Amino acid sequence: MQYRESGMPDMELWETFFDPVSFLKTLELNPHTNNYLDVGSGFGTFLIPASKIISGSAIGIDVNQEYLDICSKRIGEENLQNIYLIHGDSSNEKTLETVTQYVSEVDYISLFNMLHCEEPLELLNRTAQLLNPKGKLGVIHWKSNKTPRGPTMAIRPSPRKVRGWGEQAGLTFLKTSDLSPYHFGVLFEK
Repeated sequence: MQYRESGMPDMELWETFFDPVSFLKTLELNPHTNNYLDVGSGFGTFLIPASKIISGSAIGIDVNQEYLDICSKRIGEENLQNIYLIHGDSSNEKTLETVTQYVSEVDYISLFNMLHCEEPLELLNRTAQLLNPKGKLGVIHWKSNKTPRGPTMAIRPSPRKVRGWGEQAGLTFLKTSDLSPYHFGVLFEK
């Protein structure tokens, strides 16, 4: 299932909205991170840079095969050997179970521009189960002011709302970060 208002523009425009390496480092992805999971990986905007930061495997899940095909081409062009792609629905338990075919536990999960979905707490609960003890989960979302893209204001979560959902999912809040100009980040630990 593609989440409501989750369409993306072409890759070139999409990637002007982020500074992936800076965002990832601000949300504490680092070389000590072994296994990374990017839920809703799209074109690989964060997955590909993350694979170059971490020490182990990077896994991307997306429901859109066209995005995964673009991501796969980019991975091949850079000859990256530590990335695995899964075509599937992150709201489906079987898709998340597929992750364990590649790694037994995940050190870091990213839910970037995802929590405007219909059931954000359910998504957090499901994905957090894959985290190892002390694993981290990073959230990025569009700020609740005028931005060039993003879902309607009515369904954009605030940093406070994201923090509440994470805590309800049993995660420990670590920090909120400003990821200007258009995003904020929230970091949790299991």
